[in-house]
Amino acid sequence: MKPKIKYYLITFLIALFVLLLCAEYFVRTTAPALNEKNDSVGWRLIKNLDLKFNVKDLLGNKYLVNFQTNEKGSRFYGNEKDSEIKILAIGDSMTNGPYASNDETWFSYFAQKLEIKSNKKVYVEAIGSAGHGNFQQYLLAKEILENYNPDFVIMQLCSTNDFYNNSFEWESDGIIRTQYVRRPYLVNNKIKYYDGYLKYIYRSFIYENIRIVNRIDWVVVLIQSIFYSLVFDIKSAPDIVKNADNLNKYKKNSVSTTETIFFKLKNLFPDIDLYIFDACKDGHIYPNNEWINISKKNGFIPLDFFKELNFPKTSYFIDGGHLNKNGNKILGDALFENLMKNSLSMDIYK
Repeated sequence: MKPKIKYYLITFLIALFVLLLCAEYFVRTTAPALNEKNDSVGWRLIKNLDLKFNVKDLLGNKYLVNFQTNEKGSRFYGNEKDSEIKILAIGDSMTNGPYASNDETWFSYFAQKLEIKSNKKVYVEAIGSAGHGNFQQYLLAKEILENYNPDFVIMQLCSTNDFYNNSFEWESDGIIRTQYVRRPYLVNNKIKYYDGYLKYIYRSFIYENIRIVNRIDWVVVLIQSIFYSLVFDIKSAPDIVKNADNLNKYKKNSVSTTETIFFKLKNLFPDIDLYIFDACKDGHIYPNNEWINISKKNGFIPLDFFKELNFPKTSYFIDGGHLNKNGNKILGDALFENLMKNSLSMDIYK
């Protein structure tokens, strides 16, 4: 190699390294890590977090988020030691995403209403993380019961994603590799993990710890989604599969698997109420519309009110899909009213 070419190559590599280093620093400071790798559930919230960072709503206005977790890796509201009513909240990014402070989440607004109504101190333990499917939530609930005994449970569903996330066949035929390669699935009543070559990338130290790699993968998935949308007129991520002929089979399988997961989840709480509500508005499309029947069949108490709520633009995080503190208040207040109206067992708190 000629000295001049070697010089240019070394200069380019140094410049590229510095650029990537700056990009990594920017990502880490603007969007701090909330999750860590976990051999049991794939990924989960980091324990003992107390982070403060600025984000924007859909209109571009900045607001502060104080994101906190306890020693169990759960978000929370109130003080467990002083509480007279204990609640377990189960959810995904709509519950534990970085879009509102702990005391400005739907479960906190719900708890505040219940405290006023009952004149009792309420504590909420909120488990689950962004991207979690129902089987991951079941595994976390099973773990949390070792040292937490709630008076009742509230499960936040997102039917648009959850049926898809619960099916190994369906999700592993799609493009969201960062989830299906890393999450556990329930298959034939056994825990199954993806075992293909992609595990060496997506479960590697580099992927789990270097944030810019995550961002590059996100861009690739976004490009793929746009391509499918333009070329094949597919606008929903769950419908982007390599073999479209299998889609109906995948959907049917997801219903069966979700029913088994719900059965297992309810068996963790045989003697207390387990309420469930869907926080996505696509619950009328198959298989999403099966959530109420599956819930009732397995002893859940479904609260079907979300589709009736009106969220103005000031209620959304900048992505237009997740709720900010204003949207969480609308959701938490509506949940309280519907839960009180639809459950006789809640009379003890009135």
